[in-house]
Order: sequence, then C-alpha cells, then structure tokens
Amino acid sequence: MARRDTGRIPASDAFFLHVETPWAPQHVGGLIMLDTSGQDGPPTRGQLRAKIVAALPGLPGFRRRLAPPTRWRPLRWTAHTGIDWAWHVPEFDLRRPDGRPGGMPALHRLVAELAGQPLPRDRPLWRLCVVTGIEEHVAAVISLVHHSVADGIGTINLMLSMFDSPDLTSAMGDVARPGRLRQVLGGAVGLAQLAFDRRPQGRLTVSGTAKRTFGTLTLDLHEVRELARRRGVRVTDLLLAGTAGALRRLGLTVHTGPIASSDTLVEGADRARLAVGGALAVDMESAQFAEVPGPLAVVRAIVDTPDRPLWRPGTVLRGIAGLRSLHAAAPVLREWCEATGEGEVLLASPRSFCAGVDRAIEIVERALQRYGAPVYVRRQIVHNAHVVRRLEGLGAVFVQEIEDVPPGATTVLAAHGVAPSVRQAAAAKDLRVIDATCPLVTKVHNEVRRYSARGDTVFLIGHADHEEVEGTVGEAPGQVVVVEDAAAAAHVQPRDPGKVAYAMQTTLAVDEAEEIATVLRERFPAMQAPRRDDICYATTNRQRAVRAVAGEADLVLVVGSANSSNSKRLVEVARRQGAPAHLVDDVSEVDLRWLAGARRIGITAGASAPPHLVEELTRCLSGLGRTCVRDSQVADEDIRFTLPREVG
Repeated sequence: MARRDTGRIPASDAFFLHVETPWAPQHVGGLIMLDTSGQDGPPTRGQLRAKIVAALPGLPGFRRRLAPPTRWRPLRWTAHTGIDWAWHVPEFDLRRPDGRPGGMPALHRLVAELAGQPLPRDRPLWRLCVVTGIEEHVAAVISLVHHSVADGIGTINLMLSMFDSPDLTSAMGDVARPGRLRQVLGGAVGLAQLAFDRRPQGRLTVSGTAKRTFGTLTLDLHEVRELARRRGVRVTDLLLAGTAGALRRLGLTVHTGPIASSDTLVEGADRARLAVGGALAVDMESAQFAEVPGPLAVVRAIVDTPDRPLWRPGTVLRGIAGLRSLHAAAPVLREWCEATGEGEVLLASPRSFCAGVDRAIEIVERALQRYGAPVYVRRQIVHNAHVVRRLEGLGAVFVQEIEDVPPGATTVLAAHGVAPSVRQAAAAKDLRVIDATCPLVTKVHNEVRRYSARGDTVFLIGHADHEEVEGTVGEAPGQVVVVEDAAAAAHVQPRDPGKVAYAMQTTLAVDEAEEIATVLRERFPAMQAPRRDDICYATTNRQRAVRAVAGEADLVLVVGSANSSNSKRLVEVARRQGAPAHLVDDVSEVDLRWLAGARRIGITAGASAPPHLVEELTRCLSGLGRTCVRDSQVADEDIRFTLPREVG
C-alpha cells in the first residue's frame, strides 16, 4: 500500500534502499497486457499520463523523492513537483523497421532491460511505460515502483485501478499490525534470508542472468475454464499436480491441498477448526491474491506446526531451512514458465488398449466375479503398472511363477503367453487355469510348433528377455534361436541351412523387424516364412499413427510402462522420424524441461496403457497453453476376441 505522507522513512522501507545495488534493483515490476481489438487504438502516453495525474492526490509516494543526504538525515522524503513525464511515462513502439509487430520476444527484451536498471534517486521512484507494436491489437503497460514506495499488492492494485478494475484490497478489511516481538522475529528471518540469498552476477539482460529471468504466458481464460468444466476439475488442479510432481523430483517433501488465509496468527482451537474444514495450511497473504482473475496456486514453506509453535527459538532455524527449500523449488517454477505457451496437442490414433489387452483385463475381472478373490495371475496380465494396481485392488494376486500359487487356486495366464512347461506345472498343482494369452501370440506359438515338428531351425526375431519370447522359445527350446538385431542375423548359423524358418515377436517395431527378416531371407533363400506377418495389427497401427504425428510434432510423449515392449517401440519409431520422444508411465513423469519451446506435442499410448492416462496428460498440457487438440487417425479398429469358456 502507499505509505503514509510523512518525511520520515520507516525502517522497513529504508531496508530496501540500503541493500539495493546496481546489480540488484529493489523495485516491484508489473506487466498488464491489453486487448485493444475493441478500442479505437492502443493506449497513448497522454492517456496514461492523464490517469496518473488524476490519481496523484491519493498517491503521496508518487509525488516525492529522496532528499539529498546529510550527516544527520541520511534518508528522508521531500516533495517533488516538477515531474519529468517523458521519463516517468515513456512510450515504446516495438514495431520492426518493416512495420511488422515485434512480438512477445521483443516485449521480453524490453521488460528485461527496464527491470535490470535501478530507479534513479533524484526523482520519484516509479515508472509506468506504455508499449505498443507488440502484436496486432495487443498493447501493454510496464510498471516499475520501488519497494520503499509501494509493496507488491499495492503496485498490482495501482495498475488495476488505472484500468478501472476492482480494488484487490477492498475485501481485506482492517489488518492488525504485528507487535514488537513479531517485528523482531520477522527481522531475524529477513536477515537470515539475506545471508542465504545470492545476488545476481549481472543485470537482468535479454536472456536473464544465472539467477533472474523473466517470461510471460498468454492463455484465453475462458477456454481454460471451459476445458476444466468439461473435465470436471478446477483449472488450478491442472497446474498443481504437475508442480507437485516436479518439486518431489527435486527431493522435496510436498503436500497439496487447500490453503486458508487469516488476518491474524492462527493457533489452538482456530487452527484445529480450519484443519477439520480441510485446510492444509494457513497463511496471512494468499487471500489477497485470490481475487486476481485466472488460476492460482500457492507454494509455501511451512515453519510452524501444531507441535512446533511459531513463538519458539527453533522457528529461526526452521525458517532458514524453509528458505533453502524455496531456493530449491525456484528452478521448478522457472521450468513451468518456460514450459508454458500457446500450441496444440496432436493425438495419434489408434492408441491405447488393443483387443488382446481388453480381453486379458476382462478375463481377470470376470474370473474375480465368478470365482471370487483371490484370483492368481502369473506375471503381469499386461505390461502396465496402472492396470496391475487396479486389478490388485479388486482382489487379483500377481505372482512370478506357478510355484507361488496355492494348490487348487484359480490362476490366469498373462496375455504374453507361456511355455508348455508352465501349463504342466499348473496341472501338477491342480490349478483352475484360465488362459488369457492373446490370440495373435497363440498364432506365433502354433507356427513355431509346426516348423519345429518338421525339424526346422526357427529364427525368432525378438528380444530375448521379453516374456512373450520366453514363452515362444519354450515351445521348442532346442530348435528356436532368438535373433535380436540385423548384426545377429548376419552371423547366426543353423544346423541345416536348408531347413530354416522364422517367426516374430508380435510387439516389435515394423521397420526394425523387416530389416532383420530381410537379412535372414538373403542368407537363407529357402527359409520358410509365416503366411502373415506376426507383428500384430495393433502394434502396426500404433506405429503408423505415431509416425504420422512425429512428422509434425516438436515433441512426442508415449504413455506406457517401462517394461512395455510395444510402448518402447513407439518411442523408437518417433525418434527415427526426427522428433524428440519420451516414454512416461503417466503425467507425473513428464519433465517440464521437455516442454520448453514445444508448440506441437504429439501424444500416443502403448497397447497396454489405459485411455484415461492419455486424457489426464492432454488435460494438463491444455492447462499449460496447448488448448487446441487435434486427432490424427490412420486406421479404424473394430476387432474383438472371444473369451475363454471358463469366463465366457
């Protein structure tokens, strides 16, 4: 708030004047973006000057400057009547020499240049700058007000009042001033902060120094609110979840929930009452910002708890620890600024569950309904941690081997298939076995049995450590040779070159598998091949879809678990198209640094990833500015597989 009209400078204001250096200005900066499409034109310096002149009677800090220091009066305000309007209210036109708008980068450079310079002390310590030529129908006003004249809330209030916006502080009421003890404690914490803060090593330049940067984000608030309404969440929820995840990756302990505000310190019964109401913490500032239009999230470091009250000597040490945590959190907030920006999401289609995965999950669900819990499942029913956790919640018990299943229990074999030895072990324990093997994997098993029965050496193109390959090799262990890449295909030696055949793991990358098969066919012209490619239709469709998206995207995110072969192949396919691509189990694994500068973000999901994970990721990216969502469909899938008779 504007300070009282007195010549004496309070110690709290003098503090900011004392610590100011040419490299660390102590003014509050603000930026208001103006949509001028409905006006006659952008604002002018004259219009803003008229508003300030009208407001000056209520702004004593804007009509005075620092008096020349003397031996006995080093810091004191004095009246200043001759305001240099050309300096205090300048006008900047960012248009390029050819007349085109300068764009947001030009505005960033101007803000950085102005904010990096201390306000001279021979005149009132404020500037309000009119900026035009940013973009068509876009103007801005930059405010610079020294902290000894007005604090952050006061500056925001001033800026909004200039444009006929409601007073942010009207609902605050009377604020109780802190007592002497609290002032002393606050001073101690402030001094501790100075001890741990690092001053910038240079001015706030175009790209920012190592410690100080500036950025802006433009979102159509109506669109974001509509998105949140359709998804059934608050706009703030979209940003809060990602922020918490990023902070936790820094090793910080993070709690999320509502914050309450109070005009006075809350203790005892009042604290308990707010806790019962769901408040995670209570502060004395956040409510002041709650009226600001748009999403709001608060990051607080808590130094007092019910068992560690504020008025204890340990508060100072906890305050220092809290400041360290805030310093550690600062890079995350910077990453969020860099991750935001207008753009679009490109959804690859088909994506997510395929018919085989749908069938396997339904088999476990029906088995639980028909036979009751527990139902034992050998290995993961499909390679996705979210699916496994959900089924565990319903009563499924996942085991590594048949030996871990109690005799006579109901047991489901996973979608990736098993070797005959596993079925024999299940029969020996008298288990009720329900086979959830994908029919397309069963097809490969049948091929291997047919080839091996003729005495052929079977080259199995795939990854030796994958469960599907382990099960397929088990059909004829002495006759199946796993070939993992083209280099291995160039050197593999069968017992009889005239009696060879090949089969494929169903979840391979199509182009990689074909490269290996080509090498084998060239070496062994008589080699037998499957009547149809073994790679499943779903894998092929998803790879075609991600290839189409990767050609347009600045970044591709593939939703799927780390042990999902088909999901990892999608990442490889996207990268071969030249797009940066990453595999994420869910939205919490998205690294904000990947999003910096990525205007078009492609999203797909492996055949074992639930569709709702894609929806969550899309929703969060929309909250970061990628509000346009476009579906890129390369194929329709309407295949359904029948269920085993045990659950049919």
